[in-house]
This record gives sequence, structure tokens and C-alpha cells, in this order.
Amino acid sequence: MNVRILSLIISFIPSLGFCEPEPKSLSKSGAVEAFTLGEGADQICYMVAMPKNKKDGELPLMITHHPKENHMFVVSFALPEAHKNQKDLEISASVKVKDKTQNFILKHEGGNAWATDGAMDRELSELMALKGSEVILQVDTKTKLVYSLKGAGKAFDAINKACPAPAPTNPTPAPGAAQPVASTPNSDTPAATAPVPEASAQSKTAE
Repeated sequence: MNVRILSLIISFIPSLGFCEPEPKSLSKSGAVEAFTLGEGADQICYMVAMPKNKKDGELPLMITHHPKENHMFVVSFALPEAHKNQKDLEISASVKVKDKTQNFILKHEGGNAWATDGAMDRELSELMALKGSEVILQVDTKTKLVYSLKGAGKAFDAINKACPAPAPTNPTPAPGAAQPVASTPNSDTPAATAPVPEASAQSKTAE
């Protein structure tokens, strides 16, 4: 397994330590391959693409699911060695969709570029997997990495099926909060109902 990929995987499952696990391929199509790693509650699923230019080396773009920790749709780009320890890097990901490009400003942490929050993770991962043809990672003004997204849709489907998002949990009502009132058939007065809480977020950035 690529060392950079393994280091990212260990960040999701610290219990793996430095013992290299054996991933299982879920799908491979075009430029993107999907894998599953671990079993039971510790299972994670991820999809990987490498830069189109082989001279750029093996710097994986990944989308990772770890349902146990509610880490879903986590987007990460491994950075070149020259930039791993730099501070105040300006990093962006530009997704090409037909004749348009959508840009995202990323954060730098632990030698990788990440989405800034769970909402961006979800938006960026779905855009890349379902609509994009390629994504360009721009690091400062000199370094540009281009990734083909051919086959990303198939890989995305594979990790979503193998590692589905955990079901939202119903929050415990606060003391004194209004409770839902069941409707009564043929009642002259409509029954009052409590507001429906919003579903909890299913994506979370890696800490």
C-alpha cells in the first residue's frame, strides 16, 4: 500500500498502529479505485485517484468514510514533500464540470490538504464524484496537480454501499420541551405537533 495512503488511513483508525493492513478492492474504473479496510465497526471505505502526470509522484486524492466515528465524505489531498511543513499555504481545489470550474479553498494540516468543514466535504466529494471530469489542486502559485475523475462515480457508489452513513439519532428532548401529540381520526381540531428536528450532520472533517 502507498505510504501516503496508509498514513491517512491510520489517522482514521489509530488502533491500526504501524501494522500495514490489507485493503480489499471494491471497484476499479478509469482513474479511480475504491477500497475497504478493516471489519465490523472499524471498517472504513475510501476511493483514490493519483495525479495524471506521473512525474508528480504518488500523491493521493482520497474520499473516505468511517461510519463508526461519523466521518463521512472526508476529502484529502496529500501534498508534495516540499510543502508538507510549510505554513500559511494557499491551497485550492478547482473542479471542472463541463465548461465551468468550481473552486474550493482548502486548509493545510498534517502534510495534507483538507476541506474546511463537513459541509464542504460533502459538497466537494459529490461534485467530484457525480459531475466533475477533473480536479486541479493548486498549492501556492507554483505547484499544480491535476487528477482525472474518470470512474469516480462508480467508486463513490461502491464506498457508499460498503460503508453507509450511520442513521441519525433522535435527540433527547430537554426537560419541559413540547412533546408531539398524536393526531386523532375525525377530530374537529387539528392536533398540535412539535417541530421536527433537523437531521444531524453526517459528515465530519478529520481531526
